[in-house]
Amino acid sequence: PRNPIALCHGLFGFDTLGPQLIPDLQIHYWRGIPEALQQLGARVFVTKVSSIGSIHDRALALDKVLQGTLDKGKEQVNLIGHSMGGLDARYLVAHIQPQHYRVASVTTVGTPHHGSTFMDFCRDYTGLGSSVLRWHGFWKYAKSCLDYPAYSNLTTDYLRDHFNPNTPDNPAVQYFSYAGDPERMSIFSPLRGPWEVIRAREGPNDGLVSVKSAQWGQLVETVPANHLDL
Repeated sequence: PRNPIALCHGLFGFDTLGPQLIPDLQIHYWRGIPEALQQLGARVFVTKVSSIGSIHDRALALDKVLQGTLDKGKEQVNLIGHSMGGLDARYLVAHIQPQHYRVASVTTVGTPHHGSTFMDFCRDYTGLGSSVLRWHGFWKYAKSCLDYPAYSNLTTDYLRDHFNPNTPDNPAVQYFSYAGDPERMSIFSPLRGPWEVIRAREGPNDGLVSVKSAQWGQLVETVPANHLDL
C-alpha cells in the first residue's frame, strides 16, 4: 500500500492495555492486525481516542492524533474504523475537513452506520442513551455512572435523522465496509442477548450491529464473525 493506514477503535476501545515492560501480559485491541498489514508492506499506526465520548469529540481527538503523526501537507492516509470508529472517521472527513493531510479512503468494520437496534432497546427499556426518562435517587446516580455520550450517538433515530443527513460522503474519498454475521451465537457469548434482540428486529447481525446497518459505500464482504472477532 502506498499510503499509511490508521486504525481507529470503537466504543470502549483502546490501543494497548497492560505493562509495557511485560509484553506477554498486554492486551491489544487490534490483536495482530497491525503486524499482518505491516507484513504486506503497509505503514500502520494505531490511534487512541476517548472510549466513551461522542462522535464529535472522538473525531476531534482523532484529527489531533493524525496531525501529530502524518507529514503535514504531504501524506494521504487510509482510515480503518472498527464499530464506532467508522463513524468517527466519516465525521472527520465531512466536518473537520483536515488541511494538513488528506484522507484517501475510509474502511469501516462492523460500524453501525444506520444505528444499532440494540441501543434502541437499551434506551427504551433502561433509559441509557436517553434524557427523556426521569431518574431519582440511587438510580439517577447509577445511570450517571453508566450512561455515556456515545450511547445516544448510536441509536437508529440519531443516525437516521441527524448524523447521516448532515454527514455527506466526500466524493474524493473512497468508502468501503465489512459486516459480520456468525449465523450462530453461543449461549455462553456475552453477545448472545444483543444478537437475539437485533435478529428479531433486523435479521443477520454480528451481535451488536446488523448486516444492513454495517453497509456503507462498497460492501466488500460479510464475514462469518461476531462483533468482537471482526
